[in-house]
Amino acid sequence: GEHEIDYLLVYKLRRGETLLVTPEPDEVKAFKWVTESELFDAMTNKRLGDEPMPKWSPWFEIIAKRFLRDWWTDLDGLVTARKFADYATI
Repeated sequence: GEHEIDYLLVYKLRRGETLLVTPEPDEVKAFKWVTESELFDAMTNKRLGDEPMPKWSPWFEIIAKRFLRDWWTDLDGLVTARKFADYATI
């Protein structure tokens, strides 16, 4: 089987703070800021509003479905503590 480590970087912006994202053009076709409900609706319906969504990375779908809702619910626990760290599995 294939063994891959994927990175999902999480950062909670302070009120009024902005984040400049400059992805590697050879690696990232596009990105968009979305809410939790927009993300899961887009993954389910393969659309974001009126726009069709391209294929998701299979690895991202697995991570999102298994972990992301819990992380999103407790962003403070995610970014300030090791609450969700799983060093035994990796």
